[in-house]
Amino acid sequence: MKFLRYLLVAFVFLAVAAGGAFYWARYQFTENSVVLKPSEIVIQKGDGVGVIANRLHAQKLISNPDIFRAAVAWTGNAGKLRSGEYLIPSGATQEKILNILLFDTPILHKITFPEGALSVEIRDALLKNDKLKGEAPTDLPEGSLKPETYLFARATDRSEIIHQMKDAQTKLLAELWEKRDPNLPLKTPEEALVLASIIEKETGTADERRKVASVFINRLRQGYRIQSDPTIIYGITKGQGKLNRPIYRTDILRATPYNTYVIDGLPPAPICNPGEAALRAALNPAQTDYLYFVADGTGGHAFAKNLQEHNANVAKWRKIEKSAAQKKSSSE
Repeated sequence: MKFLRYLLVAFVFLAVAAGGAFYWARYQFTENSVVLKPSEIVIQKGDGVGVIANRLHAQKLISNPDIFRAAVAWTGNAGKLRSGEYLIPSGATQEKILNILLFDTPILHKITFPEGALSVEIRDALLKNDKLKGEAPTDLPEGSLKPETYLFARATDRSEIIHQMKDAQTKLLAELWEKRDPNLPLKTPEEALVLASIIEKETGTADERRKVASVFINRLRQGYRIQSDPTIIYGITKGQGKLNRPIYRTDILRATPYNTYVIDGLPPAPICNPGEAALRAALNPAQTDYLYFVADGTGGHAFAKNLQEHNANVAKWRKIEKSAAQKKSSSE
């Protein structure tokens, strides 16, 4: 009889202990918080619940990883925690943290590529960004990437950004090609991309792009060589960076596949990655009679319909250059 009484007492004790443990665990999960200040947690792709729980515990965001693991399993959310970087607010309970990892949008970072960037410059920017991971492809054809601002979650693979840039440029070029001026002397979208890359390097002034485009289109129609200085530079550097010196007379005469002072028509490939505005200008240029342009000293260009007008504009530009050089020499 005593044995049964002891057994009953033990059973009651265990039941009370189990009930107490349950309520303690529920309190730890739903009410208690050890998060003293806003903190960031990074969940890698492929991380299991155990790894995530241990990382949360190591960063002092939860008090007991076993409770977190048990709660994830009990709620049927094993395998549903998403990768990315998340902000855990101060005072967050384990329940709140679980909901953040299940439903919140990861923190997004951004990377911006300027219009006209070379492929090698884009690759370097990707490699320098420490919020990305993985290798950046080395085979990046010039002109194939759309330069703009891209949002990404921490630990996104660099190749994924490249894939987005290629898709965006391909889609944009196809859309704009369908809306092009039907009388252009351009046979393929690829030729439009080449022309846009030259326009991109010739001017960064928004209201000039279509006029610059009209000059090149008019010259192509009339069989003139394009004679664009940026094509000289690209032929020398082969897209590996900037020239960092003036263009010499010998450079103008140097035969390269890209030098439009030497070759007829367009270069064989783009000389940079043009932005949307340059592509629009190439495919819908202004209607002008211009055949020439030269810098005007204000950051823009002076346009001319014939060589006589152009020579006069060049003479004005030379005076501006000479005056600026004299002022620089005097100040030094």
